[in-house]
Amino acid sequence: SDVGGVREAVDDSASGFLVPRGDETTLSERLARLINDPTLRNSFGEAGRTRFEKRFTVKNMVDQTLEVYRQIIG
Repeated sequence: SDVGGVREAVDDSASGFLVPRGDETTLSERLARLINDPTLRNSFGEAGRTRFEKRFTVKNMVDQTLEVYRQIIG
């Protein structure tokens, strides 16, 4: 669901689907599409892994936090 910080982790239609909260019709359609399309599932999995490795590893998160501190300190 497209809630909270999920949009930061999921690139809609590139590494997954973002579905508006409470939109059962779209959720059902997107799930059916994923069930019936193994190529899409694999593509989303690979893109999601790449996105994670670029943005959300501990090292990357620490580096990004330190960069903010460096900018503030000058």
